Amino acid sequence: MMDDTERLFFEHDLATPLTNLNGGHYLLSLYIKEPSPEIKEALRVIESSSRTLERMLGWYWRTRRLKETLQLVEPWSLEGLTSRLEKRIEEEKLPLEPPVGSPGDLKTSLPVDEFETALLGVGLTLLSATKMVPEWTIEPGEEACFIKWRIVGEQDLIDRDRLLRKVFLPSFLEVAAWLDPGLPYMEVLLDKVGGAFELDWKDNTWFLSARLPILR
Repeated sequence: MMDDTERLFFEHDLATPLTNLNGGHYLLSLYIKEPSPEIKEALRVIESSSRTLERMLGWYWRTRRLKETLQLVEPWSLEGLTSRLEKRIEEEKLPLEPPVGSPGDLKTSLPVDEFETALLGVGLTLLSATKMVPEWTIEPGEEACFIKWRIVGEQDLIDRDRLLRKVFLPSFLEVAAWLDPGLPYMEVLLDKVGGAFELDWKDNTWFLSARLPILR
């Protein structure tokens, strides 16, 4: 279990210099009226690196906390999941396509927000890794709901081991909302309910499959 020292380290000790770094970038951008190309590039590097550091630390902390504190909730129906994800993609202006298919009236006891965040995070992570928008489907099974993502490409398109361990993968397309966790976030949720998570390459296509055991 995380102790108060670790909590203070993430929530204050690291947060304070990151806030100051962002503030410094803002002031430089404000007062340098006509920056040279070199200064423009330096400001871009500072801004990009600051954001990447903030997201990496943020998702490390969030994933770690999820693992330590995740509690199951009252079972809820997955029936409206596809439409809710589509609405969230539209509202947050995420560079993703909505999933195809429906899980039907299956139930899960995973917390709703965390589960939806994990699903969207998988799509954004695959986009970051490949610069390609994944196709994905949600399908009901006898004892599980299957969520599958698909990207056509050569085997070297994805570094499998690296992708599976990254808590956050920097992207060429940034999203404002905190909906871009790496794959370990989804893994924590599936582990809680005895689910499975696989990333494989076959027939010139990468497949990422999540098996979510369901309740009836």
